[in-house]
Amino acid sequence: QAGDVQVTLEWFNKNDLDLHVVPPSGEEIWFQNKASNCGGKLSFDMNQAYQTADPHAAEHIFWPAGKAPLGEYKVYVTHFQTS
Repeated sequence: QAGDVQVTLEWFNKNDLDLHVVPPSGEEIWFQNKASNCGGKLSFDMNQAYQTADPHAAEHIFWPAGKAPLGEYKVYVTHFQTS
Protein backbone atom coordinates (compact mmCIF):
# COMPACT_ATOMS: atom_id res chain seq x y z
CA GLN A 1 0.00 0.00 0.00
CA ALA A 2 1.31 3.44 -0.89
CA GLY A 3 1.04 6.79 0.83
CA ASP A 4 2.86 9.95 1.83
CA VAL A 5 4.58 8.23 4.75
CA GLN A 6 5.49 4.55 4.46
CA VAL A 7 7.67 2.40 6.70
CA THR A 8 8.52 -1.15 5.69
CA LEU A 9 10.52 -3.74 7.61
CA GLU A 10 11.76 -6.76 5.66
CA TRP A 11 13.76 -9.68 7.06
CA PHE A 12 14.94 -13.09 5.96
CA ASN A 13 14.33 -15.59 8.76
CA LYS A 14 11.39 -16.96 10.76
CA ASN A 15 11.78 -14.59 13.73
CA ASP A 16 8.76 -12.58 14.87
CA LEU A 17 9.94 -9.00 14.46
CA ASP A 18 7.42 -6.23 15.10
CA LEU A 19 7.46 -2.85 13.41
CA HIS A 20 6.39 0.14 15.54
CA VAL A 21 5.77 3.71 14.39
CA VAL A 22 4.95 6.59 16.70
CA PRO A 23 3.54 9.50 14.64
CA PRO A 24 3.38 13.13 15.83
CA SER A 25 0.09 12.38 17.64
CA GLY A 26 1.96 9.96 19.95
CA GLU A 27 -0.44 7.07 19.27
CA GLU A 28 1.81 4.08 18.57
CA ILE A 29 0.97 1.85 15.62
CA TRP A 30 1.97 -1.82 15.94
CA PHE A 31 0.35 -5.26 16.05
CA GLN A 32 -1.70 -4.40 19.16
CA ASN A 33 -2.91 -1.11 17.63
CA LYS A 34 -3.12 -1.66 13.87
CA ALA A 35 -4.91 1.59 13.01
CA SER A 36 -4.40 5.01 14.59
CA ASN A 37 -6.84 7.89 14.92
CA CYS A 38 -4.50 9.97 12.73
CA GLY A 39 -4.92 7.54 9.79
CA GLY A 40 -1.84 5.33 10.01
CA LYS A 41 -2.35 1.61 9.43
CA LEU A 42 -0.36 -1.59 9.83
CA SER A 43 -0.97 -3.53 6.60
CA PHE A 44 0.16 -6.92 7.87
CA ASP A 45 1.76 -8.58 10.90
CA MET A 46 3.93 -11.58 9.99
CA ASN A 47 5.50 -14.57 11.72
CA GLN A 48 3.31 -14.74 14.83
CA ALA A 49 3.82 -18.53 14.99
CA TYR A 50 7.21 -20.07 14.21
CA GLN A 51 5.67 -23.23 12.74
CA THR A 52 3.88 -21.24 10.02
CA ALA A 53 6.37 -18.36 9.75
CA ASP A 54 7.62 -17.14 6.38
CA PRO A 55 11.44 -16.92 6.02
CA HIS A 56 10.96 -13.88 3.75
CA ALA A 57 8.84 -11.66 5.98
CA ALA A 58 7.76 -8.02 5.97
CA GLU A 59 5.63 -5.56 7.91
CA HIS A 60 4.37 -2.26 6.54
CA ILE A 61 2.84 0.86 8.14
CA PHE A 62 1.52 3.68 5.98
CA TRP A 63 -0.71 6.75 5.80
CA PRO A 64 -2.89 7.26 2.70
CA ALA A 65 -1.80 9.96 0.27
CA GLY A 66 -2.51 13.42 1.67
CA LYS A 67 -3.37 12.09 5.16
CA ALA A 68 -0.01 11.87 6.97
CA PRO A 69 0.29 14.37 9.83
CA LEU A 70 3.20 16.82 9.81
CA GLY A 71 5.92 16.34 12.38
CA GLU A 72 8.39 13.81 13.71
CA TYR A 73 7.87 10.06 13.33
CA LYS A 74 9.71 7.55 15.52
CA VAL A 75 10.34 4.07 14.12
CA TYR A 76 11.59 1.04 15.99
CA VAL A 77 11.57 -2.74 15.86
CA THR A 78 11.12 -5.30 18.63
CA HIS A 79 11.89 -8.99 18.60
CA PHE A 80 8.74 -10.56 20.01
CA GLN A 81 9.30 -13.60 22.18
CA THR A 82 6.96 -15.49 24.45
CA SER A 83 8.26 -16.76 27.77
